[in-house]
Amino acid sequence: MRGGTAAYPYQGDERLALARQALAENPGATNAELIPQLQQRTEKTYSRPTWNLILKSAREHPED
Repeated sequence: MRGGTAAYPYQGDERLALARQALAENPGATNAELIPQLQQRTEKTYSRPTWNLILKSAREHPED
């Protein structure tokens, strides 16, 4: 992140980029369908509520 606060949740977070990519590859998918594949793309396991927030931000802000 370049100085200051984020303009929206998870801005600059690599998980947001992963979520955007997953949404682009699976445009009609639900969060429940996307979360398992997102979990496989990260070394650390994050909770479903965290992924739901990241996916919400990705849907609201599809680009930086």
